[in-house]
Amino acid sequence: MARICNPEGVDGQYMPEQWRVGDRVFYAVTDEQMYVEIFKSGIITERWMARFGGVNSGGFWLWSLLSAAKKGHGEFDFAEVYLAGLLENKSFNYERNRARTNYNDGAGFFRFGNTNNIYNLYDGGNYMWGRAMSLSGFSYGEVRFGSQANELGRDSDADQRAIKNGFNGN
Repeated sequence: MARICNPEGVDGQYMPEQWRVGDRVFYAVTDEQMYVEIFKSGIITERWMARFGGVNSGGFWLWSLLSAAKKGHGEFDFAEVYLAGLLENKSFNYERNRARTNYNDGAGFFRFGNTNNIYNLYDGGNYMWGRAMSLSGFSYGEVRFGSQANELGRDSDADQRAIKNGFNGN
């Protein structure tokens, strides 16, 4: 049985009191679809070059951090760049009280591969970002630090859970 990862707070307001036959509960994203999108976005090869690069490994390590910061607000913003494109009925966030958020969190929910978790749009993006950073060769500690630094230390538990699940592939 699938479960919503953040039923309180963000997602609770989008849960109907009663589901009807034929209602779309979530969008299924296969592992293949996810990996195609991640590799199409370009993994951060500088991290692998730093690990196995020899003489220039320090430079490649720094370059990988700069690439990660840039991609996190570009090609690795999977919620906006990929997942939002799958939505049948886009629901926009007109309040604009959150930086760079164009859609409501509840605009759609996503399940990745055969996992038992369902994520809202932005936590789905966090899941894919965690997976992309893992495939790029970053450690989970670096990924956690980077996500917290991006949110000035205020990254939510739900965000961290989605990132960690994506990083670990579960």
